[in-house]
Amino acid sequence: MKMAASMNIEDGDDLFATKTPSGYEISPYDPTFVAKIEAARKGMIKYRNALIELAK
Repeated sequence: MKMAASMNIEDGDDLFATKTPSGYEISPYDPTFVAKIEAARKGMIKYRNALIELAK
């Protein structure tokens, strides 16, 4: 229970295992989701002017 509390996870939360050079890391954060968000941020920067025009 202490480990779950320190990771800010609750019953029903998803956990993700990521392979690292020293073994596996278990966390409540989905690394593929993080990569998708970063790609979206880059796209928003690149197409900022077009997005502003579309929002009008």
